[in-house]
Amino acid sequence: MTGTSRPETYGGPNVPLTIPAGGFKWLRVWVASQKPRDGDPYFLGEIIVDCANTAELAFNDANRFDLTQFGSFEPIDIDVTAVSPTNGRLDVPATGAKFRVSAINRAPSAAMRVNGFYGSPFDDPAGSQFVVTGVCEANSAGVCIGPTDGVLLYSAPKNVKKYFNVFVRAPGKNPGYDPAKRRVFARFKQKAPDNVTADYVLVGIKGIAVRKN
Repeated sequence: MTGTSRPETYGGPNVPLTIPAGGFKWLRVWVASQKPRDGDPYFLGEIIVDCANTAELAFNDANRFDLTQFGSFEPIDIDVTAVSPTNGRLDVPATGAKFRVSAINRAPSAAMRVNGFYGSPFDDPAGSQFVVTGVCEANSAGVCIGPTDGVLLYSAPKNVKKYFNVFVRAPGKNPGYDPAKRRVFARFKQKAPDNVTADYVLVGIKGIAVRKN
């Protein structure tokens, strides 16, 4: 959804956006919300969080700022690969399972943060959500070589392959298997310099479908 002099809606989901060199586009980002009217038009300028079935929050030019006023930096080039399973599905028994990934930083050394999370439909019934219990840095055999925690901070030297485990617990109720809607992810973020608003910026992600076994 873009415009030029004023925001207007056109296009559709997954439509590429071209920003010419030296030019700009207005952007309005919509995110589905689990609560009605959960919006804050003053946070990050024009970024709005609101329910899809409610009216658009009021747009006020006086509260807008340009993203070009933010600091910027070049993110690292990171390759994140699934190590195990490699068939695109993680079967999770009552005892739990782990999703193994590797990450290689192709750029200069950077401070990083990695965590796991589960994505599912909003209307899945209570007690049917898979739970990510933590992540750890591991060796190539999948054995943890450090603590398991919800968020892991680590250093990513250039061209050094790092391994990580994402631990997953099965829900009490089986939500069914849908590889497009129920997935566990390993998310990698790079520490940003002080002139950038966010502390860490997303630079890599790898997901896998989950199934209660």
